[in-house]
Parts: sequence; structure tokens; C-alpha cells
Amino acid sequence: MREHHHAKFGIPVSGVAVSYLEEQGLQDLPHCYGKWKATVPTKEGTPEKEKTQHFVPLRRDYIFATPGLAAKVTRVHLVKNELTEKGSDHYPVLVEGKFWV
Repeated sequence: MREHHHAKFGIPVSGVAVSYLEEQGLQDLPHCYGKWKATVPTKEGTPEKEKTQHFVPLRRDYIFATPGLAAKVTRVHLVKNELTEKGSDHYPVLVEGKFWV
């Protein structure tokens, strides 16, 4: 969002929260698995979100995990299908793994 000079609720966007979580040792799962794809917008999005910033492809959704939990992850991906194209302006991010083995 910073690259496109967008603000959220009128406040310039900062990467401080993401950086802080990483500094604490948490891992950004989509980044670890090479999934730096945009999580917004979906093809149809939500009708009330017609501001320009909602239609710029951006990654706005994150999933963080401890290194121990991240080691059990087998797949991280965006769920893209007919339902998710219409349900929201964000795609769901799905994490799969062997968490109880």
C-alpha cells in the first residue's frame, strides 16, 4: 500500500507491525513458502468497496507462526474459486500441515 501511496482510514500505511512480529522470531508463512501473491482484490469484490485503493493488487493478509509450528506446514495458498471471487474483496489464505502428527 505504501508503494501506491494509499492510506488506511486516512492514516499512511506502515510496515512496523510486520517488522516487529518478524523481529520477535515469528515467521511470515506465505513469504516462507514463496507465496508473495496479492490477496486483494478478488475479481468481483464487495460492491460497497469501490474506492480505487481496493482495486490495486496488494498483499494485505498475513499468517505468522513460531518456527516450531512453521516447520509442520506443508502448504500455504490462496483459495480462489467461484465462491471466494464473490464473498469478499480478500482471498482466504489457507495453511495446511501436519500439526497433530
